[in-house]
Amino acid sequence: MFELTPYSRSRMLPGSWLRDFFTDDFFGGLSTIKADIFAEGDNLVIEAELPGFNKDDVKVKVNDKQLTISAQRKDANEERSEDYIRRERSVSQVCRTFIVENLDADQIQAKFENGLLRLTMPKPQELQPKVKEIHIK
Repeated sequence: MFELTPYSRSRMLPGSWLRDFFTDDFFGGLSTIKADIFAEGDNLVIEAELPGFNKDDVKVKVNDKQLTISAQRKDANEERSEDYIRRERSVSQVCRTFIVENLDADQIQAKFENGLLRLTMPKPQELQPKVKEIHIK
């Protein structure tokens, strides 16, 4: 006999439901975006990993100090058959918000290539090194 449920037998054991509560069976594909933030000259760069997503799946929004990266992909299988045992569809969704002071949305450049989103923006003034030459008399 074979199982018709998407759960393994080990999940039927007492206490295993608690351990597995935050796994993909409950929150299928909802996770966070891994990102690197670094300075590159006078710019601030955010590189966000979005494996499996296409450019059209990704959105970048700026609201005041908040820069939000989100992506959503729906895997739809349109093949219809009356004799299937189980049929599944998945939706993958990720979202992450960054707080950046003095953010100018018009100055942000975005590039998406091979699952990597690269956002480049001028460093906020408070991150710019303040060097002032002192006049000697």
